Amino acid sequence: MNLPNENAPASSQLAQGANLNRRPNTTKFTPRLHRLAYALLSGPRTIRELSDILPTNNPAEYVRQLRAAFGLAIPCERIDSHSQNPESSWYGRYYLATGDREKLSKALAESRGE
Repeated sequence: MNLPNENAPASSQLAQGANLNRRPNTTKFTPRLHRLAYALLSGPRTIRELSDILPTNNPAEYVRQLRAAFGLAIPCERIDSHSQNPESSWYGRYYLATGDREKLSKALAESRGE
């Protein structure tokens, strides 16, 4: 892993080290990944719903971790809507792909020691 150059300008150091603080991909369920897994197993969830369930301001990062750790697709469907203004807008809704449900259920069972 390349460490940031200490003599580089601060903006360059930030760009060089941007991924140093990112959590590694693991196959261990954190409490948020548990909540995310169970939420997705119960049906499609919007970004706003996942923000409340996890709770986090960046549910997409936890979806990324779940995808990477267990080889899941977890597609994000684009839902058209209108804002209060009323301008056209959209939001994302995550759901489990066909094979994801079985993989995720198996991973949860293994994490419980079943």
